[in-house]
Amino acid sequence: MKEKQQKELIELLDRVKLQEHNPLEEINLFSILGMENKEVSAHSAFLYYIFKPFKNGKGIDEENANLLLKQIVDADKEYSNISVYREYSTNYGRLDFFITYKTNVSEERQAIVVELKIWAGEQPKQLERYRKFLNENGYKNGNVYFLTPGSRKNQTGGNDVINKTLKKDIVCVLEQVCERKNILKYKEYISSIKQYISLCKKISGDTFMEYKEVIKNVEDIKKIDQLYDYRKEALGDLLSKVMETINNECSDYWFEPRFMEKLDNKLTLFKSDISDYYVYGKRSWPAIAAKIDKEKIKTNLREAIDNQDEKIEVFFFIEIGEKLYSGLTLRKVEGDVIRGANANVDVENENNKIGIGETKDSWLYWENLEYKNYEIDFEDYANEETGMLRLFEGMELEKDFVKNIKDSMEDVKKQISKYYIIEE
Repeated sequence: MKEKQQKELIELLDRVKLQEHNPLEEINLFSILGMENKEVSAHSAFLYYIFKPFKNGKGIDEENANLLLKQIVDADKEYSNISVYREYSTNYGRLDFFITYKTNVSEERQAIVVELKIWAGEQPKQLERYRKFLNENGYKNGNVYFLTPGSRKNQTGGNDVINKTLKKDIVCVLEQVCERKNILKYKEYISSIKQYISLCKKISGDTFMEYKEVIKNVEDIKKIDQLYDYRKEALGDLLSKVMETINNECSDYWFEPRFMEKLDNKLTLFKSDISDYYVYGKRSWPAIAAKIDKEKIKTNLREAIDNQDEKIEVFFFIEIGEKLYSGLTLRKVEGDVIRGANANVDVENENNKIGIGETKDSWLYWENLEYKNYEIDFEDYANEETGMLRLFEGMELEKDFVKNIKDSMEDVKKQISKYYIIEE
């Protein structure tokens, strides 16, 4: 983000007061359960649940699917014999949604493909491949649709692919579903749909519109509308500065020789493109890792690791995932890459039993590091305390940032030494 834009937005935030949130007035289970950005397990699953035809009494209820097709295919046609498939496997890739149907103007069976992307990027030639699937399976008149939260355009299908949005198209259909006379009595069903509509508006940026009520200047209104568009860029800037700050401060204060084994006489920074994960959903965690001298590890832990079938090393990690972590972890070194490792044994300590490798990411001990007395949450953009709007304030990373992180890491190291490392 350009410095001028950043300054304007920060100044704007000083004048925009976030409204108080009352959980009694609005509850959204998607947000509470952390499912806002889950493409497959939340968005895709919910849309399939709503639009798949179902048996209702003696007949098949296709009306939700009919409303969907009228919205995205052709409003002047009626649709029947509808089949909705999710995660449909083909030689051209796995289709998020494959929908077949007949219309009132043709007996020929037709089909479309809907590719849903929340934040993930497109795979190589992905939409082009889906177009070939339709052509080569007798559906040349069918279209491929690229469905995203807001105004994002497809990159791998060009003009042959039709861009659709949750914000406009899906919300429109769901509102029509809620108005169907024969389902008005199903209040829980309608309530769930309305919660998903709220989620669509939230991740597409519509919720920022509420701030227009407190801002009168036209230019300020435009800037508020831009906040959503800038959020990933701003978050990427912040993440980069966090990692740069930590890397610059890596010193013997954090990694004393008695505590850590230096790799090639220096701390090894395992770099990854921060934007890869946070913009496109790739699992590449920015991290700094220092290997612990095997002789410094307490006997019971060292023996447990030596008994594993594969070579496992113990590392002290600083890592940015959804949050900023620090701790002790089990890893395998493969070239320039450190991979997670599971050691399925327990280590008995004088105070309690601590499992090794019980978590999927192989952490033995970890804690969230704090900044300004709260845990930094890099994934919850909407959180009023730690989300994207508030993190704008951390772009300059005040001087206390380094001290806070150092103090947090010292606490982690003390706990690690208590259970795992030989004190000298």
